[in-house]
Amino acid sequence: MRYLAIILFILLFSQVEAQTIGDFRPIAALTYGFKVEGIGINIGAEYLALDNFGIAGTYEHFFTDNTVTFNSYHVDGRYYFRGGQLQYYGLIGYVRNNVQFRNREKTSKGGVNLGIGTVYRLSFSDRIALFGQLRYSTPNQSQFAAFGGITYLLNLK
Repeated sequence: MRYLAIILFILLFSQVEAQTIGDFRPIAALTYGFKVEGIGINIGAEYLALDNFGIAGTYEHFFTDNTVTFNSYHVDGRYYFRGGQLQYYGLIGYVRNNVQFRNREKTSKGGVNLGIGTVYRLSFSDRIALFGQLRYSTPNQSQFAAFGGITYLLNLK
């Protein structure tokens, strides 16, 4: 947690550059949950509502053993500290974790997301970008998840 605070402090004192209002970014990623100790997929989208603020909704599903199913829904606000080819952001949001055991017992809890991420526009295309994110979620497992993937930038001017 101390390292996350240091990284966020560094990001706060970096130059802020504007994004384009109305950009829409579909998201596809692989994710790793440190508490679940498993790999999963993350799909969703982000909408840039303001020059440097986006709203992202994602669904995350972890591939665990046959006795447990673990997935979650996230709605995050992302504040971009830098625009251009290399963008980075801090995030805060809401998460709903769902855990279902083979014996049909199911738990569902809501909580808070905190994290950081980066988006890198590939030099051969203004519309395709790679991204990575580290996020801490509070409910159930209180876990860190790291993920990386690809996004397609729409509505670029």
